Amino acid sequence: MAKKTPIEGPVRFGDLVRDKITGFEGVVISYTDFFYGCRRVGVQPQHIKKDGEGIAESVGFDEPQVEILVLERDVIKPLPTLIDAPLDMGDEVEDPITKFKGIVIGIASFAFGPRRVAVQPQHIKKDGKGIADNQWFDEPVLKLKKKNKISRSKPDHVTDTGGPDKLPVSHNKPVGRP
Repeated sequence: MAKKTPIEGPVRFGDLVRDKITGFEGVVISYTDFFYGCRRVGVQPQHIKKDGEGIAESVGFDEPQVEILVLERDVIKPLPTLIDAPLDMGDEVEDPITKFKGIVIGIASFAFGPRRVAVQPQHIKKDGKGIADNQWFDEPVLKLKKKNKISRSKPDHVTDTGGPDKLPVSHNKPVGRP
């Protein structure tokens, strides 16, 4: 099989991409932006597991770590946003069901579901050993408490990539619910 030549341009939903380090290939199905500028793309391989039992797991990569092989933006038509005023990084929010409250530190956009928002509580663990863990929620569930409670400066440059990683749990696997 001939090696595909990378295409210049920004990565979008539906593009076939390859990780520059591992050679992992797949279609972009999600984006996750983090508070201080890191963008990760979710890449779904285009094959089933070797044992034939289900699809292979998607993997997240820092956006500069992948290269576009095929522009397939007409393959995936993302759903429109489900809320009028999307949340932003630094907003203080609360989940009305669990009363979990904190600052938006990550936003994951999925091709076929609502955005998910990482919320970081503003306190340390009750035992005093470390910070409390952040939790991911479907964006439409969260209530805005204060817009732009914490401001952020955007980096002037792209930092080193962090390598492959697991993705935030998608909308069909709720997190942060009792």
